[in-house]
Amino acid sequence: MNIDKYTTFLTRRGRLVPALAALAMATALVGIFRLDIQTEFSVFMPPESPYLEAMERTSEAFGDSAQLLVLAEIGRAEAGANDDLLKELPGIAGDLSEIDGVESAQSPIPESLVELTGQEFDDAVEQLQVLTGGASLTEHDGSRYATFRLLLSEEAEFGAVISEVTDRFEMAGLPITISGEPFLEAEIFNYVLRIIITIPPVAIFLMLIVFRLRIGSFRATVLSLVPAIVGAVLTLGAIGWVQGSVSVVSVLVPIFVIVLGSADGLHITSHIMDNLNAGAGNQEAVTKTLRAVGMPVVMTTVTTMAGFLSLLVINSRAIQELG
Repeated sequence: MNIDKYTTFLTRRGRLVPALAALAMATALVGIFRLDIQTEFSVFMPPESPYLEAMERTSEAFGDSAQLLVLAEIGRAEAGANDDLLKELPGIAGDLSEIDGVESAQSPIPESLVELTGQEFDDAVEQLQVLTGGASLTEHDGSRYATFRLLLSEEAEFGAVISEVTDRFEMAGLPITISGEPFLEAEIFNYVLRIIITIPPVAIFLMLIVFRLRIGSFRATVLSLVPAIVGAVLTLGAIGWVQGSVSVVSVLVPIFVIVLGSADGLHITSHIMDNLNAGAGNQEAVTKTLRAVGMPVVMTTVTTMAGFLSLLVINSRAIQELG
């Protein structure tokens, strides 16, 4: 490429390049708002995994079911010490089944046991523990625990359901531990969302401080970060338009773009400043800079692209998305 012609074109079309960049940024921002956060665990499995195929066959045969398990601490394990609380468990399960998105809630204690009293009730509870193998009621370190099983609908918003379930048990004064695939998917959603919102701004802020100390000019520091920020937005927007979703792995792509792209921006900006300080004009400073570091910057870009493209040969959909 003829550097002189290139810089002359940029000088004469000084408004065209920012306008095209602004149009591309606007298009990318629309793509970002189209993004869905992928929380399924299948993204971490190899595409040709026998376990993935078995899971898909099971889903086709029996349908998808989202089960939430809630382990509630219901007091001491002594017989008769918490009979009244045990008898409240069917009512709590009934309240849980009324939550929007919950198809059914199974109580650890059948409704038929509520009418029993005294030793008869204690014997029934002990027999229930034996018959279920501790799956519904169990004891550990002197405390008794009860397991509620909630079947969620396919359209349920897992995060909202879990929040309401937590509130119901807090109102009952029962400490709980939640598990199950819906809970894990909700946690993954929150992790990915926090990464998108917090990590890129933090990375930009830290580089802003480091570059400011290196260059000495705040304006030049901002200019050196512009290509990286624009590249990160365009990359995430392209993911939104092409793929439509990000996973806990592919959400790291904009961070890589910011870190790698800002290094080239720093090289170019610092060389331009050195040439300006030496008495060169704006166009001359850009020309000398591109002659000195233009080709190395292009080569680092090409080698970085080749490195990430090599991830496409790995038998993992999550890693392939990252590449």
